[in-house]
Amino acid sequence: MFIQLILITIMLFGAFLSIKGRIVQRSSVWHLGNMLGGKRLLDEESYPITLEEENLFLRSLSGIRMKIVGALLMGITASLIILFHI
Repeated sequence: MFIQLILITIMLFGAFLSIKGRIVQRSSVWHLGNMLGGKRLLDEESYPITLEEENLFLRSLSGIRMKIVGALLMGITASLIILFHI
């Protein structure tokens, strides 16, 4: 029973991490879209990307990473819980 409690706690942490990753990704993509929406990208072939835009892009990638790790935590712990019940 104690092992199942630990596994459920890990699974809830995975769900929290997945939700947090989704929020981080969506907010950074939204801010990046607002920044790039004002620029005319078609007129200028190569424009230097600012440090703030690069940070927002990297932040969206870390949000994707959080979602993946959260999904893996939920999947592995769910399979272990099923294994203990069989």
